[in-house]
Amino acid sequence: MIKEGKLDRSALDKIIGKYGIGFLASFIIADKVEVLSRSRADEAAGGIRALFTGETNWYWAKDSTAAPGTEFRLKLKRSVTDPTTGSQSAISDLLNVERLKKEVRRFGDLLPYPIFVHHAPMDVDGDLANVMKGPWEVDQFNVRTFIDYLKARHLDENEPLTAAAFSFQRETHKVAAHGLIYFPRKGAESGESVAKVELTCQRIFITDNITSLLPDWATFVRVLVECPDLSPTLDRNDVIRYDPAFVALKQALGQRIIEILKHIAQSQTEIFSELRSDHRDRIYKALRSDFEQSERGKAIFFRSLVEYIPFTVIRLSAPEGESMTLRKYRDEITKRQPRQKASQPSVDKIYYLHDPASMGQ
Repeated sequence: MIKEGKLDRSALDKIIGKYGIGFLASFIIADKVEVLSRSRADEAAGGIRALFTGETNWYWAKDSTAAPGTEFRLKLKRSVTDPTTGSQSAISDLLNVERLKKEVRRFGDLLPYPIFVHHAPMDVDGDLANVMKGPWEVDQFNVRTFIDYLKARHLDENEPLTAAAFSFQRETHKVAAHGLIYFPRKGAESGESVAKVELTCQRIFITDNITSLLPDWATFVRVLVECPDLSPTLDRNDVIRYDPAFVALKQALGQRIIEILKHIAQSQTEIFSELRSDHRDRIYKALRSDFEQSERGKAIFFRSLVEYIPFTVIRLSAPEGESMTLRKYRDEITKRQPRQKASQPSVDKIYYLHDPASMGQ
């Protein structure tokens, strides 16, 4: 189509397999890969049988028995080594049908082709194992559509406390992206981060562990995001992080998370109360670290949320402690103090306990 002038050459940038890394990955689990291929457009041209062993050289011959289309046959190893962890697995573990479907779903969702997993050679139809459209691409999508998509990809994910869909535009956010921001239930130990960012780029699954896209304080937030503007690395398990689009996406996500939290705090008080309860220590730690580490006037998370977080106030009238927000506390102090003259400056000072065990005071 490019040769005939029907397609611009820039379309090549969106083609998966630009460097052959995907095919090379076959040799993580296989000793040999055999390819049978025959043109559907010109079946009279005959077929080709090619053999690859992971070496520089490969072998091929004409084959009249090849059916129209392309078929791959992998001669599997007895065991495989995970290239990232070094752990070994028997090949039989990887051939479990449910395991295969899970892996196809993980890496194959959003690819514009159906992928079927067959239970046996005689299973002609097989099970469709991937979704070819993201939740943002269906005619009528809402937060529920996103959550169903999320839970189908991760069967161990619980229903989140609350979630919000987002869409960033290049004109306003300097990056194009779609996805879901959600707040998980308690899960891990109270102080440990439960943050997670699952990223697809140009419909290719990149990683589910790129929390560098979140602000440092967002240890209680998870994100599912598709961003076509990022540049994947050669091995396709990361993206270039000094890219302006990466910086723009991180800034847009941070701002959107704060907007969502403020909205929940103002209009969904029960959910916000549950969020505070499940992530109490993470939220206090986020307030403190943002306040301490940011330059004066730039503690955006602290300034946006501190009015909505209750603290334990200990005083003579309440030695056992009383829970109140900063706004309520200031209102009470203002009532007790004599009215200041207009010429006197109004100064607010906050004193807090630095001990992590007492962050809520």
